[in-house]
Amino acid sequence: MEGVTLAALVAKLGMRSPSLYNHINGQSGLTGDVSDSLSATHSAFLAGVD
Repeated sequence: MEGVTLAALVAKLGMRSPSLYNHINGQSGLTGDVSDSLSATHSAFLAGVD
């Protein structure tokens, strides 16, 4: 996650920075959201749920 920046994410998504901040609370929020998503996906995979 060190290489992922909010500026790069904004550019990739074709958004403006203020729009992104409506959904993500800074770099730490981005890291936390990605971690939560990966954890949920991993748990569902282990449980055999799509």
